[in-house]
Amino acid sequence: MKTKPAQEIFSLVILYNLKKLLSILLFAVLTSFVKVSELVPLNKEYRTQIFFSSNSSLRINCKTNINKFYCDFDINKVSDSLEISYSTNGSKLDFSKASLILPNLFFNCGGRQINKDFHALLKTEEFPEIQLTLINLSFLEKDACNAIVTVDIEICDIIKTYKIPVTINTDNSINVAGKLPIDILDFSLEPPTKVLGMIKVSNEIEIEFHLNINIC
Repeated sequence: MKTKPAQEIFSLVILYNLKKLLSILLFAVLTSFVKVSELVPLNKEYRTQIFFSSNSSLRINCKTNINKFYCDFDINKVSDSLEISYSTNGSKLDFSKASLILPNLFFNCGGRQINKDFHALLKTEEFPEIQLTLINLSFLEKDACNAIVTVDIEICDIIKTYKIPVTINTDNSINVAGKLPIDILDFSLEPPTKVLGMIKVSNEIEIEFHLNINIC
């Protein structure tokens, strides 16, 4: 059987394999059309650079006992390309260098006072950023449009590991979307209260992301 030349294999990898975090991604994620084991040798490390399109979005959904609100991250502040290092393991991608820094000041909750409360909750003066580190991405068997992303989230110097179901669309660019529920008590954060305790913020929040990823 005739083997594919190295240049063709490299082109396939660049076209079909990508990062998240997503991103997140939060961030966040890489993806592929086909099983990566059919394209590249196992355990060999690859590197590529990616950037997020301006129509990407990442927000934190919150709620109180009387209403809901959300805090949008300004994805345009992530202007530099990110270098991603990964290796293949069957239908899984393992990452050794795939971290995204989210400065807290780039979140906007829609008002001056609520922004102030948001930064007080995250202890922004002491811990000015959230870090997302992509660990691996596993494709669901016989389904290249759905995968499970494993990601470390660091808030206030506390790291927790999560598995996030994501959907993947590769029509024009690589689009990765998902939602991650988080209990802020896991990060030793105290939900704020207002109006003498009558308004209480839930300790359950949700990170929602829609990331459009391009290769440099």
